Amino acid sequence: MEYAEFKKCLKKGENYFLDFKEQCNAFIKGHDKENAELIKDICAMANNGGKVSYIIVGVSNDRKNFVSVQNKNLTNDNLKRLVAESIYPVPKVELKWYSWKNSNKEHQNKEFVIIKVGPNLKKAYHFKRDFIDYKKGYCFRKNEIWIRRGTTSDLATPEETCNLEGKLKIKENEEEKIIYAKFHSIQQRNKIVSDFKKILKELEIKFIDNSYGEYKIPFYRLLTKWFSKKFVVRLFVDDYHKFPIETIIKNWKYEHCSIMIYQNKISPSKVSNLSINLKTSWGWYCRLRDFPRQIYYSNYFDRNVCVDVLPKKRSNISHSIFILDNIKTNLQLKNQFLELLNFAENDKDITNNLLNDRNILNRSLQKWVKSNLKLEDNREKHIPKKDMLKILKLSQ
Repeated sequence: MEYAEFKKCLKKGENYFLDFKEQCNAFIKGHDKENAELIKDICAMANNGGKVSYIIVGVSNDRKNFVSVQNKNLTNDNLKRLVAESIYPVPKVELKWYSWKNSNKEHQNKEFVIIKVGPNLKKAYHFKRDFIDYKKGYCFRKNEIWIRRGTTSDLATPEETCNLEGKLKIKENEEEKIIYAKFHSIQQRNKIVSDFKKILKELEIKFIDNSYGEYKIPFYRLLTKWFSKKFVVRLFVDDYHKFPIETIIKNWKYEHCSIMIYQNKISPSKVSNLSINLKTSWGWYCRLRDFPRQIYYSNYFDRNVCVDVLPKKRSNISHSIFILDNIKTNLQLKNQFLELLNFAENDKDITNNLLNDRNILNRSLQKWVKSNLKLEDNREKHIPKKDMLKILKLSQ
C-alpha cells in the first residue's frame, strides 16, 4: 500500500471494508482470544462480496492515535496458517509491514501492519472450528457466519446467509446487473471493457495500455501480481468475431499470458487444437506449447509482415490463455474473473506453468534485446526492441 492510499483510508474511517486496531496481540502465547477476534474480523470481511478489505494495525478507532506495532509474531505465514485452520472456504489474505519515510510527522518512525482480505469469491465464509473459552469471555462456534455491518463485525441472519450462498436474489443486485445483449453490437465491447476496468480498479490490477490488431480488434495490457511476481497480461475482448486464437498469436507482443473475454459459449472443438484445454467453472484454461517463432509485425511501410521474433536456438516458450466465455452480464463477468484468479493461485500445476513461462520469457527477452533480430527476408531492418524492454521493465 502506498502512503497516499494509507492517508485515504484514514480519511474514510472505519466502514464495511476498513477496520482499525491500535494493537493486535494475535499469535502470542496465552492470547487465544485475540486469535479468535482476528479470525472473526477476517471472516466478516471475506464475506464482503468480492471487494478488497483492509485491517490496519497501529491506528486507533478514532484515528487520533498512531502507534508502532510491537508484535513481531504478526507475520504473513502465521496469518495464512491460522486462516487455513480456522475459516472455510479459505479466503485470500495477505499481511505486510509498512513504514513510510516521507510521511506526516505523526506517522514517521512508526511501523504499521496492514492485512489485506480479498478479493474473494462470493461464498459463505464461516468458522471451521470452535473458539470457546468462557473464563476469558469469548465464544465463536463452528459454522458461524460473520459479516460486516457498518463499522462492526456481526453474525449473519438466515436471509444474509442465503444471499451469500446464492440461494436468495437481492433486489439491489438485480438493479446493478447490466445485460450486454441490450446494447448495440458496437457498444457491447466498450461496455464490457468499461465494466472490466472497474473490476480491475477494485482488485488493484493496473490497466496499462491498448492497441489495435488485425481487423482493428482492440487488445489491452494488464499488470498484475501473482505469487509475488509481476505479470504482464494480454487482454482480448470479443463480441462477434470468430474464435481468435490465431489473432492473439499474430498480435502477441511478449506478454506472459493472455485473458480472453468472450460473449458466446466456447465449444470443445474450438480449443481442441491447443496443447492443453481444460474446461472449468469460469471458462477454459488453454496452453500453447512451443510458441511460434514467427508472428506478424505491422509498421508504416510493411503491413502484416511475417517476422522471425525468436532465435532458432530458443528456449521452449509456452503461453497460457484464460478464456472467460458465455459472458452475458457485468455480475457474471466479475464472478468468473474472481474464480479465474482463485484458480490461477490455488492450482499448483497452473502456478508452476505461469511462473516457468514468465521466467523463461524474461530470460529470453534479455538475450534478444542484446541480439540483432531481423525480418525473415533478411532485409537490413531490425525488429523494434521497445516492446521487449517494456515487458522487462514492467515485470521487474
